Amino acid sequence: MKYSVMIIFIIANVCCAKTTERHQIQNHTKLINIDKILSDSQMIKEIQADFDLAVNGAKPKFAKLESGLLDGGTPFYKGKGYLLTIVKSIGRLGGVEGYYYGPIIKFKEDENIKVMSNVSFYSKDKLDVLLKQR
Repeated sequence: MKYSVMIIFIIANVCCAKTTERHQIQNHTKLINIDKILSDSQMIKEIQADFDLAVNGAKPKFAKLESGLLDGGTPFYKGKGYLLTIVKSIGRLGGVEGYYYGPIIKFKEDENIKVMSNVSFYSKDKLDVLLKQR
């Protein structure tokens, strides 16, 4: 009788421990969504690639054209999880006529809107060189 009570106690402890361990593992996997991590990683790669292309005067590879402005040719693109504006706006700086040119990307991260931009002023000649090298 003494041994049978001890065996029942050991079996009950092992079963409870496995159930608790299984429950903790299930709760932990709920906190880590692998698909979301992979999709966020891919989104960041696409954002960086399109941003770099735009800085160097090229069209984005991943984002698709949505619309544009008649201010000199500012196009708007939409990517997976981000918006890309490539500013190309006629302007003047220090008496020099030219363009403000460069990308602005907006994306959502942890419920906050993040913005990356690299808009610079170019004389018409310098912008032509940048856009033609692509």
